Amino acid sequence: GRPTRLRARRLIDQGFPPAAWVDVDPRKIGQTVWGAPVRPRHWLAGLRPRPFVLVYVTGHGNYDLISGWLAEMGYAPGEDYLFVG
Repeated sequence: GRPTRLRARRLIDQGFPPAAWVDVDPRKIGQTVWGAPVRPRHWLAGLRPRPFVLVYVTGHGNYDLISGWLAEMGYAPGEDYLFVG
């Protein structure tokens, strides 16, 4: 969402733009935000080499949910992704 993108803006302004945004909201998927496409979460599953993922979410239940999704796709915490939200 918008608050998340504003937090990510700091990295973008330092020259680290995202390759894509990943979202679960079907209304956002397919849009372009700040030059990067919004993709569904399963988009990450088939990518090789595996991109490093920064997870910008809040809410304790979301951490377990997203960690589970990423683990199912073979992503390891600290190696393939970090929670930064």
